[in-house]
Amino acid sequence: MFEPEESTKQKCIILQGKALCVWQSDADMFLEEFLHLDGRGDYTQDGCVCGKEDAIYRCRDCHGCELLCCSCMIHIHERQPFHRMEYWDGTYFNMITLNSMGIRLQLGHVGSVQCGNPIPAFNDDFVIIDFNGIHEVGLDYCGCGSAQPYIIQLLCIHLFPAMTINPKTAATFRVLDYFQMLSFESKISAFEFYSTISRLTDNTGIRVPKNHYESLLRMMREWHFIKQMKRAGQGHHPKGIAATKPGACAVLCPACPHPGKNLPDGWETAPPDIQFLYALFLTIDANFQLARHNVSSNIVDPGLNHGYAFFVEEQAYKGFLSSQERSIQETSTCSSHHAVNFADTRVSHSLAATGADTIDCAQHNFKWPCSVGDLQKGERCMMYSGSKKCPNVCPLSCICIMVSQSVEI
Repeated sequence: MFEPEESTKQKCIILQGKALCVWQSDADMFLEEFLHLDGRGDYTQDGCVCGKEDAIYRCRDCHGCELLCCSCMIHIHERQPFHRMEYWDGTYFNMITLNSMGIRLQLGHVGSVQCGNPIPAFNDDFVIIDFNGIHEVGLDYCGCGSAQPYIIQLLCIHLFPAMTINPKTAATFRVLDYFQMLSFESKISAFEFYSTISRLTDNTGIRVPKNHYESLLRMMREWHFIKQMKRAGQGHHPKGIAATKPGACAVLCPACPHPGKNLPDGWETAPPDIQFLYALFLTIDANFQLARHNVSSNIVDPGLNHGYAFFVEEQAYKGFLSSQERSIQETSTCSSHHAVNFADTRVSHSLAATGADTIDCAQHNFKWPCSVGDLQKGERCMMYSGSKKCPNVCPLSCICIMVSQSVEI
């Protein structure tokens, strides 16, 4: 008998509400199948489908759990060097790398074309970080006469090198993109992300991979910078990154007034009773809790952004602060507003910054270009002036600019 569609939907809704209760009755079946998959599963035959060798290898990342011989597995994974392999020793499965099976990743040529002059990577122990683990691979550069530089060869197959001179470590584009999106959504730290990848490589603690955390941090930072430059259109500038103007990479508040973009013609001569429609509302905000320890230097850890986005250009900013060192701080007369009065009493020894100050869109909380600066010893109001003196903090010529101040101690 035909069952009405509405009745079928109602049954599905009822089952969804009791899905966990229904699953409990089948839990033993799940457990049995998990144990079954830990072994050879349904592949109890000794021979491979090719009929030449024993089928003792399987891939943890391919669809299904088919067992193949070494030759067939190498043929299938010639262009999949980041898959994780296992081999059956008669009792249980052991981990094995594709590198130890004889697979080498050839750069500079399309598909399975063999290079006439392959050049192994430095020390022939190249490591690639992917989202499913840390892989030791055999990697060969192209040494032909028309070959590209080594760095370009790596980038062409979506590998981001940790260094530009004799690189031994690289990360896939997808793992860097994956972490960027994951950090936006889950606020996960880089250390937790790397620890997860390391655990996926070996969770027993027997064969812990070499620590590449510092390399991954550096690659992530460089990745973010290159993506920023690309999205800001600097890749099309004839002079490249060096020609980036201050604040050019900042994202402007789309709701604030922008002449030539969202303001009507003749807004400059608007009557006084409607001039408020074209006013820009800004707020100065400071946080004295964002202290940063002086644990590095510009030589070891140089900044990549030189006033390109929201932070001010460091040299000009510090030069202005140095010129105001002997300025006397005005005492605030506001009751319950001691952030400025007590600023000079704060301990600033061994700190590179004792806080941060910003200029924001008061209505939508967008940071303005070149408006964020680190606070140094003595968080004085004149430091806000230092931020304002940097270019592009307010690249508008509006009728009125309303400024308010907010301080978090």
